[in-house]
Amino acid sequence: MLDAALYSNPSFVRENLGIPGLSAANSAATIALLRQMIATWRQTAVALAVPPNHALPALFDVIMSGLYAQQLEMRKKHATLDVVTHPLAGDGHATVFPYLWICPVCIGSGVHPAQAYLPDGDHRGTRVYARQARLSRPGGRRIGDLGAIVVRLLVESLSIGDPHLTAGGGHRGEFDLVMSSADQIVLGEIKASPLVAFPLVKTSVGSVESHAWHAGTELDGNWWLYVGAADLEDRWIMLTPPADSDDLWPLRDLADAAGSEMLVESLLKAWRRHLEGYRAFNAEVPSTRWQRFGCGNIETVRDGARIQLRVDNTKSLPGIDRTDDIKKGVAQVMLFDRLKKGCRRDAVKTVLFGNLFAETHHEHYLKPIASLRLAWPDHDPVWLFDAIITMSRNIVNDPSIHELLEVESDPYTDDSLDAAAILQELSDDDDTD
Repeated sequence: MLDAALYSNPSFVRENLGIPGLSAANSAATIALLRQMIATWRQTAVALAVPPNHALPALFDVIMSGLYAQQLEMRKKHATLDVVTHPLAGDGHATVFPYLWICPVCIGSGVHPAQAYLPDGDHRGTRVYARQARLSRPGGRRIGDLGAIVVRLLVESLSIGDPHLTAGGGHRGEFDLVMSSADQIVLGEIKASPLVAFPLVKTSVGSVESHAWHAGTELDGNWWLYVGAADLEDRWIMLTPPADSDDLWPLRDLADAAGSEMLVESLLKAWRRHLEGYRAFNAEVPSTRWQRFGCGNIETVRDGARIQLRVDNTKSLPGIDRTDDIKKGVAQVMLFDRLKKGCRRDAVKTVLFGNLFAETHHEHYLKPIASLRLAWPDHDPVWLFDAIITMSRNIVNDPSIHELLEVESDPYTDDSLDAAAILQELSDDDDTD
C-alpha cells in the first residue's frame, strides 16, 4: 500500500506552476496564455492533418522560444543582456539575441559556419569556446524548470477524465509530475529540453560592417522571431514591439500565431527539417545543424593552423536524448517503482515524460529496457516503465495508461539490437567540454 505520509505531505497537493522570475500574478497569466496557445495549436494541427507526434514536440519548442524571449526581455530591463549586431543589405542592421555561439541569420543565409561564428570567444589553445554568460538563453536549471512546466501543460491537454495533476510530493518533492484519478496514481519523471529555440532579432536602420557585441538595446525598431530553417519567405515572424510594462511579451503574439494555419504550417515544416537533420546527426545540413542545440563543433583552419570552434556540446541534446538524462530518468523511475510493492490494487504507475524521444540514443539506452519488468520475491512482476511519454514517440506498456492519457503507443517490435548503432553511441562523449 502507499505510505499515508505521501498524502499528508503538503507539497503533494501544492499547485506548483510558478514561472521563474515572475510574480505569482504574472505566472498565472502566463500559464493561462500557454493553455490557450496549446488548445489553439492542437486545433490548427488537426485542421492541417498534422499527427500529434510532430505537432506536440514542435509546439514545445515554439513555447520554449516564447518563454526564452520572455525571460531575456526581463533581463534586458535590468541591463544585463549582451546582444550582437549583424549587417543587413542596404542601410540596416539586425540586433540578434543568440542562443548559440553562432549567428543564426548568417546560417540561414548560407554563410559558412566558420564565418558565422561569433567574435570574442574564449580561446584555449587550439579551441575556442562560447562565453555562456553572453548568450541569451537561460541557465541549465531554469531550462529544466521551464521545460517541465511546458511538458506538464501538454500532458494536461492530453488527459482524459479530468485527473488531478500536480508537481512535487513524496519524501522530498521527488516527483516531477503526479497524475491521480479514483483508480490510479501516476508518478512521473520529466526530462525536457528543446531541439531548437527560435531567437529574437530586432531590425533597425543604420549600417554596421561586421558582427560586434553590445550591452543592451533600445525597444524601438521591428521585432521578429527568426526561424532559420523555414522557407526564405517565412523566416521572419513579426512580433509587436515590447513594452516596459508587458511581462507577457511575446507570448500573446505566439498565442495568436497558433491560430494561423499559414504560420503553424510554416513552423511545422521548419521543425520537421530540424528533426530529420538531427536524426541524420553528422550528415545534417548546415542550415539546420547550426541552429539547433547540441550541434557540436566546427573544425576549420585559421592562420594555417587547425582550430576547433565550439558551438554547443551534447549536454544540450533535446528531450530524453542526452545519455546522462536517460540514466538519471531510469534511476528515478526505478525509485518510484518501490511504491508499487504491496499495492494490492495495482494502482501505482510510473512514467518517464519528455518533449522528444531518444531519437539518436534509443538503440542502446532505451530499447533494451523499454519493456523491462521488475519483480520482488513472492510478488508479481511490474513494469519498470508503465509508459514512456515523449510526444514524438510514446511507448505504453500498461493499457490502463490510456484511461488517463489520449496518446498513441509505438512500442518496439524487434528485440534485436543494432550493433553498429550501439558502437556509434558508445563512442559518443556527451559531456565533453
